[in-house]
Amino acid sequence: MSDRSRRQFRINPPGAAAAAPAAPAAPPLPPLRFMDPRMTITQVFPNLWVGAMPVAGEDLSRYGEGLRVYVMRDEVETPVFGGAKVVHIPLVDNVTDPVTTPPTVRGATLPELLAIAREVGDRVFDKKLPTIVCCAWGYNRSPLIAGWSMVLRKRNPAAVIAAINAARGPHPMGYGQVLNNPSFRAIVIGAGPAPVAAAMPKPAAPEAPAATATPAPATPAEDVTAGSRPVPPRT
Repeated sequence: MSDRSRRQFRINPPGAAAAAPAAPAAPPLPPLRFMDPRMTITQVFPNLWVGAMPVAGEDLSRYGEGLRVYVMRDEVETPVFGGAKVVHIPLVDNVTDPVTTPPTVRGATLPELLAIAREVGDRVFDKKLPTIVCCAWGYNRSPLIAGWSMVLRKRNPAAVIAAINAARGPHPMGYGQVLNNPSFRAIVIGAGPAPVAAAMPKPAAPEAPAATATPAPATPAEDVTAGSRPVPPRT
């Protein structure tokens, strides 16, 4: 047998089945559509993504089976996405106008937000299910829930905020880093509603009614013309 035959035998011995052709690669998924091309969704922890809300109707099945999307926006109707269950929690972020409207937690109540943060933590840590938390741009409301869910699981607050900052980067419109709403940041740092309560505006105390002078009881007037004989009061 020639050397060429030996090489051919080693490569493709007689009777060997021909190798099946490789399956064609799946076409790349189209990029998600947002209201602004600068908007993004970023993975900040395993099974957890934070970012801007995609255009309603987008197919989000690329993030995995069992996906749930938490939409933390008060200014939109509840959206529908392909391949995902949507939970809509109206929440106001008014940090961009702190002079006329001080930053507060408005819309959803603190107990409601706490319940959502715990639910997100259960999905991410215990059930290992893909979870997206989104808002308008992905820099305040969604990091609030994502960060709170991590801190409730005994993660260091400063490390959590730093990790979300590193993943998200600076705001495309120049509003700084994530959680620049001091009320939201206070929740994540304190992992509870007590720190934010001190930062929120206090309702004005009702004014006390003006005190009225109590008239002194009338005393009989003295008739100076009659010596010491008192004059009875008029009735």
